[in-house]
Amino acid sequence: MDLVFGPNFSGKTTLANATALTLTGHALTQVKPPDLARAGEQSGTAGLRIKVAERELEVFRSTRGQLQVRERAGEKWEIIASSNLEGQERIEEAAGGDASSLILTSFLAEGEISAFLTSSPTERKHIFFRLLGIDKLNDALDVFVQARRAAKREEKRSADRVKALSSGRSKNGRPEMRGTMQELKTLEARLVEFAAARARAEHAASANAELLSERSRLAGMLDRFKGDRRQALGGLAGSQELSAELARLSPSAELHDRLVRQRDQYVQEIAVLRAGFEESEADRRQLSKMLDQEVRACPTCFQPIDRALIERLIAERQAKAADAAARGREIRAVLATCETELKSAEADRERSREIAAVEVLVRSLDEHIGVAGAQLAEIDVKLASAGWKPEALPSTIDQNKDEAALRARTEARIDALRTRLRNYAIEDALDKQNEAEIARAAEAAEHATHARLCTEIAAAAVENTIQATIEQTLKLTGAQIQKLLTGWNLFRGFKLEMLGERLLPVLSRGRARLDLRQMSASEKMLTYLAMKVALARATHNAGFFVLDDPSLHLDEERTALLAEFLKEIATQDQVVIFSNDVRLRELLKGANEINL
Repeated sequence: MDLVFGPNFSGKTTLANATALTLTGHALTQVKPPDLARAGEQSGTAGLRIKVAERELEVFRSTRGQLQVRERAGEKWEIIASSNLEGQERIEEAAGGDASSLILTSFLAEGEISAFLTSSPTERKHIFFRLLGIDKLNDALDVFVQARRAAKREEKRSADRVKALSSGRSKNGRPEMRGTMQELKTLEARLVEFAAARARAEHAASANAELLSERSRLAGMLDRFKGDRRQALGGLAGSQELSAELARLSPSAELHDRLVRQRDQYVQEIAVLRAGFEESEADRRQLSKMLDQEVRACPTCFQPIDRALIERLIAERQAKAADAAARGREIRAVLATCETELKSAEADRERSREIAAVEVLVRSLDEHIGVAGAQLAEIDVKLASAGWKPEALPSTIDQNKDEAALRARTEARIDALRTRLRNYAIEDALDKQNEAEIARAAEAAEHATHARLCTEIAAAAVENTIQATIEQTLKLTGAQIQKLLTGWNLFRGFKLEMLGERLLPVLSRGRARLDLRQMSASEKMLTYLAMKVALARATHNAGFFVLDDPSLHLDEERTALLAEFLKEIATQDQVVIFSNDVRLRELLKGANEINL
């Protein structure tokens, strides 16, 4: 045990800060490393010798940040690291913990308890996770959770897509379609009978009347088919242009899905930025309130508050909020562009579906046109063999008025039925295309469900590992703290609990609860020091403790308890104490004393 003793302003805290700076690169207090240099000097260098098993290291770090690590090799010292990164790795390898863990478990700074209690639960959680070495696991858990949320959103989006497509199916028109076709055949047969009857009536006037009637019927049918084809093509020149337009619009469905995913990603990023902006603004308002109320000292430890530091923190929060707002504006601009492109993609996708249906209809009409054209050509051959010429076709044919009216009604009904059949064909084509999209959406939903289940399993496994590590460590730590408090006769009848990730000891007895923030100054010091030692021994245990003014706020009785506790610690680990407490000095007689 080493006791560095001296009055106030003799340099004890500076030595403690230099020790922490040498090992971790950070001072214990909020002092800047250059301020540790000797008065009048621009920089300074601190050095320590570390013995670990058979190894012996010397560490030198300057207030400007340069780091050098040497190792004894016989009678000589060899430089094993000259860069900050490599040198810090060597130090942490020897000490058994990273810089943050060493600061938490192996050093006690003046006013540290107040800083610990005013830190947020999230900050204490990150410190605890680094101490246990599970911070990377926690990062992996966050990744799995985000992946699970994304998969869940994709699963719901695909399921909604299937539902929407299913609700958009046309009614089953096949029974009506069969009835319409049967009626059309009946009427066409009746029309044929009309033509045959008229041909027989006119056979005496012309041997070719029957052929001419059939030719007239086929010519009229051919004209109707061509008219329907032109109407279906609309502004397109022909089948090739129709196929080209369909090929051009075919990627629209994939583009639409990709834009939907981009839009969801932008919306999620805006939400994250908004949360960061609100958090920075809340911090800035709280810090500004402290400046406005001119709070000069901490109400718990009575340490002075650095106004310049608070103003710098306010500036940092304002800059962070401004960055978040600027990034939010950028993403909203990109999101607006994405929404515009998404509307265009939706229009292209609907246009693609319409053109696909038109293509089916045009192919059907082309087949009818081909059949009618072939039949018309066959009749023309027969008429030509009989000496008939196209210009010889009579311009008018006498018909009975009643027969003509009946024929006109029949033809009108036939046209209506053919239009209905074409609509049925379009609905069938759309239903087939809809079924294909439903199948793709269902497959996407199945993949999303599989991804969600996999991420849930992975997240649960990582979470169980983290929880098991936390519970095991806190159980061991809590038992050691409870043992120490019982030995000191503190909080008799109270049961100690460690509130998980927040690293906040809580004592309970019945309904009464007492946490570290509600204890007296001396109780805080003893309980916090017990927690620090217990955490060190439950985790890495660097083998040393550096304590700056540990008897602050302690009366004589509890100073004696502290001295016994320090002696007990010194039986296993090296203890370096910086103090100006004469009572503690008397109680630690026999320690290696260094007077300043």
